[in-house]
Amino acid sequence: MDWDKLLVAFLHDPPDKALDIKNHNQRAKSYLSLILETSVKEIKIDEMIRDADRISASIERLPLPTAGENYERAVRPKDSQLTVVHPLSGPLSGQEGQICVSDVNKDVVESVIRRNEWFKLESPLLRFFAVWRCLPELLAREKSFLANIPADTRIPNHTIWNHNDLVAAFAAAESVDGNAALLSFNLGPVQSFIEAARSVRDLWSGSMLLSYITFRAMVPVIEEYGPTAFVYPYMRGLPLLDHWIIKKHTALEEIFKKGDIKRHGKEVPCIPNRFLALVGIKDADGLANKCIEDAKKAWNEIACKVHDELDKNLRQHHSEWDKHWKEQIDGFFAFNATVLPLSSIGDDDAVSRLLTGEEFQKSYTDAYVVRKVVDLIPQKDRPKYSQDTAGRWQMYVELSARLMESERAIRHIPPHTLGKSKDEEFAPKCSILGSYEQMGPSGLKDSNGFWEKVAKDFGGYIRKKERLSAVALVKRFFGPFFLEKELQLDALHFDDTATVAARKWLEASGIDINEIRRQYGKWSGQWLHWSKKDFEEDDPCPDKVWEIIEKAKKKMKSGPPAYYAILQMDGDEMGKWLSGRKSPKVGEVLHPDIKKYYESLDEKGKIESFFEARCPVTPALHSAISEALSNFALHIVPFVVEKKHKGTLIYSGGDDVLALLPLQTALDCARELELAFKGKPPANNGAKEGYYKTDKGYELLMMGPKAGISAGLAIVHYKDDLREGLDAARKAERQAKRNGRNSIAISVCRRSGVHSTTLCDWEMVDTVKKWVQAFLKGASDRWVYHLYRELPTLTGDEIPIEAIKSEIKRQVNRAEKTTRELLVEGVDETVKISKSAGEIISEAFCKYLKDREKRTKNDNLKGVCLKDFITLVRSASFIARGRDIQ
Repeated sequence: MDWDKLLVAFLHDPPDKALDIKNHNQRAKSYLSLILETSVKEIKIDEMIRDADRISASIERLPLPTAGENYERAVRPKDSQLTVVHPLSGPLSGQEGQICVSDVNKDVVESVIRRNEWFKLESPLLRFFAVWRCLPELLAREKSFLANIPADTRIPNHTIWNHNDLVAAFAAAESVDGNAALLSFNLGPVQSFIEAARSVRDLWSGSMLLSYITFRAMVPVIEEYGPTAFVYPYMRGLPLLDHWIIKKHTALEEIFKKGDIKRHGKEVPCIPNRFLALVGIKDADGLANKCIEDAKKAWNEIACKVHDELDKNLRQHHSEWDKHWKEQIDGFFAFNATVLPLSSIGDDDAVSRLLTGEEFQKSYTDAYVVRKVVDLIPQKDRPKYSQDTAGRWQMYVELSARLMESERAIRHIPPHTLGKSKDEEFAPKCSILGSYEQMGPSGLKDSNGFWEKVAKDFGGYIRKKERLSAVALVKRFFGPFFLEKELQLDALHFDDTATVAARKWLEASGIDINEIRRQYGKWSGQWLHWSKKDFEEDDPCPDKVWEIIEKAKKKMKSGPPAYYAILQMDGDEMGKWLSGRKSPKVGEVLHPDIKKYYESLDEKGKIESFFEARCPVTPALHSAISEALSNFALHIVPFVVEKKHKGTLIYSGGDDVLALLPLQTALDCARELELAFKGKPPANNGAKEGYYKTDKGYELLMMGPKAGISAGLAIVHYKDDLREGLDAARKAERQAKRNGRNSIAISVCRRSGVHSTTLCDWEMVDTVKKWVQAFLKGASDRWVYHLYRELPTLTGDEIPIEAIKSEIKRQVNRAEKTTRELLVEGVDETVKISKSAGEIISEAFCKYLKDREKRTKNDNLKGVCLKDFITLVRSASFIARGRDIQ
């Protein structure tokens, strides 16, 4: 890879291009000459990246006229204001759609370049990585709008960084032999592997292991084509990439320190199990094979390291404890990679028929409408490059996905069920992965003895009666035996579910579990619930710790909560976002001046159809989605879950989140994540809608207010099987999606076996949170139980809504005064003066009913909704208690 050429491609358009389009070429050369320490005359931008820029422009832009000979059609700042459009949700309201650029000139960019002295880096590779990784963030700190300054002021819906990344990708791919290809990689299984867990450590380890292996599969592409090659995931700021490049090139450590570039948590599992990259066709097949080889190598390195560490103890207990280790490891994961050469794809109609069964015009109607508007632009106003490619990128990506589906359809059958000789017994099954045999001797008696010894050797990691396969052992010991050293992490600690449930209680009582770990070498949340310190004779609670716990219970006047929450979130209709079915309309993303240009043309009907068409899928749209999801996963989810709400983050893979939380913070956490995902206040930290403001003052792109996210919240007892709790959270999340999406389903899994699930609109969560506070302060829930007993009568088909409202009002108003006052605490005072508590609660039910009917397009839900509403109030009461009624 010619890294200097890649750097030129990345800065072929300067970051401040939009401020002075006419002279942007000269500024780009000036900035590059500073970084490369060469004269401006030697910077031949046009020669180096002409084809890549032309291809990128044709794929990325809507049909447009040229700027004109004298730049009469160029869109410049007006009154020091530039128009910006959210790439996913469309126009921003009022002043939020404008950025002020009054005090910016080329000195801003030059000063950042000079200050960071990237020219001192001898290696072209280091120069590129330093500029690509650091420049966007450093400029945004100087002038916050430079984080999201548009690449094209005429269509201000994608940033200069989106465009420059794409040009760099095509420049690298095309430089090989003039042709590009899409390389797709996929690793599986995913969900079944992660959720095969008996502890919090197992959960985290499964998702982190997948992230790490997938990253290792990315490395050959990074080394050959650079990080700009990836269509997804978004690479800038990716923790494992930062760690990898600094580990390989320690000089970058100083660059990061000099620029105060924050490196996010390396231990956060945030890489999905797949990626898509733009590469050169010449050796694409070889590169795809290298990605698979490196992923397999990573898995085997991890397995070998875990095996060797275990073998130091286990060999003495049984000489053939690992007899079937290799077969299980080699057969577990399925690694797939495909290559789609873009130059060999047929004409658009042929591809459309292959994908949809119909020709392009019928299957990609919006893209066809966009293409045809080219014919309306006068010949003299047209650019030299082709503008009839709308929809083509979308077909490329869909075809690549279809190719991967076909590859994965060839079933991966792991050879883990082994034959046996005449006198050999089958080993018992693994406690976690039930279709795999456990390690150690096959005979039941010998096996029990072996695992009892293993549990003593590794007491903090293997429980009594656990029997683990090779894969489960690798998963269990991945952190301490491999990852801590590989990523230079401090010792990893994972609180048990009893501790997760009690976190707020522990904080209030003054118990510092980290200090206890330091002093006594261990901590268990289960001690909080023991009746005596030696409840488990083999592993008693230390005397001093028991005294601390007893004092805390007296101070708190009650024991700790026994229930915790499992939160699972998933972005809604991401397939539709990626396929363009939810993208903004063309008329929403064009600058007003360009809209006027089109409106001045003939064929008004065709222009209106053009404005109403949805924007075709482009690399910029995919980049925006990938960037928004990465920002959410890296900058927001870990902070909100772990810092603000005292939870344990299991994974944060963009639109997917899995976390364990104390009951007291679970609803707040879910609601804050939902708002932050959309970039809505107050969770966007004061940014304009659709963005999130960092502590450095610049704004990060979020999915925007038109996006949706669904969640399942399972409330489970700390003693319950973690796998059952995960299943409950997953089922709740699916129920939220089945019932109109963009909502949360709350499932209370009582230890008694009585389970209940109810649905809740996101806005209604704020009301539920108030109910929780009311019950915490002592409000009675007897009125709810009275309503519950009357459900058979109230849910009859003939019962009018007014009768239901009246009964809700009657039961609430019959409650004692304290309960009534607490239930409406926080309600506007003028409302409380004019309405009783019963009226306010009955109106909450009406809103709940209306939202459900609108969401599901079903206006006959009053009976179902009354039951769910009552369950919702009872769930709020249960959340407040945090334990079963004794």
